[in-house]
Amino acid sequence: MSPLKERRRPGNNNLRMSSERREASEVGDRRKNDMKYIADYIEIMKSHDARAISNYIIRRRIRDALFLTKSLLCRFRQ
Repeated sequence: MSPLKERRRPGNNNLRMSSERREASEVGDRRKNDMKYIADYIEIMKSHDARAISNYIIRRRIRDALFLTKSLLCRFRQ
């Protein structure tokens, strides 16, 4: 048996993730990002900097729009 095949773990040979695992990892990533955004929001609001607050709001809207676009594209692909 070749060394490459010996190192491969069973069940890891499929290149595409199952939709359930992909959704679970996306939910975890979203939670992590949400926590980061909440921490950023708290720091920005403490600073009382109008430009930083408006930049945060713009970033948040872009992020929400990109997420919506991505989720719609995933649904149309199925």
